[in-house]
Amino acid sequence: MNKYNIHLGESSIIALAEKKRVDYCITNEIKVRNAMKSEGYDVVGTLGIILKACRQNMIKRDECFKLLNFIKVNYKDFRFNPKLIEKMLSKI
Repeated sequence: MNKYNIHLGESSIIALAEKKRVDYCITNEIKVRNAMKSEGYDVVGTLGIILKACRQNMIKRDECFKLLNFIKVNYKDFRFNPKLIEKMLSKI
């Protein structure tokens, strides 16, 4: 996995996905996301999971807004780009 310039812990995600023959991976790490996509996997992150849960009525729409706005306000703690969160808010 050195071709993706990722650490051992990060490459273990890909190795586990190959071993378990999964179709997708959940990660927020950009390098891992790019590597997984290059290997043909679908990738979803935290924000995508929140959006999917909202769309499938697993969490209420207003709770989804609250959660995403909380992440937006505290984006440095969560390491998310506020513009990405705005994009997610517009999709609800």
